Amino acid sequence: MNILQACQNPEIFAPWFRKPETYLAWHAFLAAMFGLPMTEEQLDLYRKHTGRSEPPTEAQREAWMVIGRRGGKSFHMALIAVYLACFFDYREYLAPGERATVLVIATDRRQARVILRYVRAMLDNIDVLKDMVERDTADSFDLDNFTTIEVGTASFRSTRGYTYAAVLCDELAFWRTDDAAEPDYAILDAIRPGMASIPTSMLLCASSPHARRGALWDAFKRYWGKDDAPLVWKATTREMNPTISQSVVDRALERDHASAMAEYGAEFRADIEDHDPKDIVSEMRRQEVRAWLRTLKPEERTKAVRNASDPLIKEAALSVPAEVSGLLPSTRDDLTRELIEARYGDEIAALNELDEAVSTVERAVDGARDDVREALGMVPHDFNAEFRDVEDEIDRLAEIRASKPQPKIDFDSVMSTVKALNVDEQDQLVHAIKLEQKRADDRAFRDEIARLSGKAA
Repeated sequence: MNILQACQNPEIFAPWFRKPETYLAWHAFLAAMFGLPMTEEQLDLYRKHTGRSEPPTEAQREAWMVIGRRGGKSFHMALIAVYLACFFDYREYLAPGERATVLVIATDRRQARVILRYVRAMLDNIDVLKDMVERDTADSFDLDNFTTIEVGTASFRSTRGYTYAAVLCDELAFWRTDDAAEPDYAILDAIRPGMASIPTSMLLCASSPHARRGALWDAFKRYWGKDDAPLVWKATTREMNPTISQSVVDRALERDHASAMAEYGAEFRADIEDHDPKDIVSEMRRQEVRAWLRTLKPEERTKAVRNASDPLIKEAALSVPAEVSGLLPSTRDDLTRELIEARYGDEIAALNELDEAVSTVERAVDGARDDVREALGMVPHDFNAEFRDVEDEIDRLAEIRASKPQPKIDFDSVMSTVKALNVDEQDQLVHAIKLEQKRADDRAFRDEIARLSGKAA
């Protein structure tokens, strides 16, 4: 059974494709990846997204996907991992005691958990696959066909020593690790020897694009549009996932056009391509900029950096300690803050608005509380003492409910109702609250006595 047949089988992957018409591009990619016959529609999609003329006639050993954010990469990584692990037998290539590994590498632990949940859902809910699981750990599944599915984070050290049936690299354009200067190249170099033992092993790298550097950019430059080369598939978010609203993309473009074209348009960013700190030419330019800055007077130096239209000048001044750039520490702090505000201005403004909204609500609650106290004719000390237990219980319940979805409450309406009560009604409300608190205390006391009695028995 090939992977497209498995996707259409109601007892295997079909439940994950409730709207098949929204997965046409993905099915075309899977047909290309596994060398399957294509329909005319799939062939048109293949030519559009690969720049090639002839479809592949056999499964690809290596493929690269340059796809916009929310395009469905993580789900299909999990799908391919489960298919390769469960529907193939690699035992003829293994030594006694050896296992084949299908490894999914995520950018970080959060993304790894997303992929792991997809994998676990498939293995738990597909009856024909459920019985294959011999061992289920926090980040891996051992199957009864001597194959292991493992989901991990980017590290060139931890990827050594395996025999790989497949390696699927998710969002490799954003890999960051402490153990390698160039994590994507270092990890891929560590992986490839582990794929040599199994002749059908696959390497699939998928990511939203970022700067014009690194392994993803290199593969795109070298292989896109070439028939006799590793498969490179490039598509926007909505081309792969038409359920994403165009308005989401439009708003992102309005906020930051260059970023949104990379995030959703699958275009490599030209505005940051020359600022790779590992690029020797760019580093020489930065050194020249810093040398020039040190020849200027302090006020001239600050003005030159502030008014620079070339991002390289500011980047050169801020990428080294103040002693090297010649800028005063206070000036560096100001410039850094300006750059952050320029890049994340909308996000900062939204956070400030949220903070102000929270402060407004807190002031409203405090004001309503004072209104209730004054209506009851109580001084602050007596009011606080009377309601301390009630407020503690409210705080406890609030903490519990904060973790659960709650219906929207019209607090203005609630507070208006409380304030509209006359003195007698407010007194009855206070009495009811105190009575309910006493009942709760009595229940808790009886429960504790019963618990202690049970232990004594």
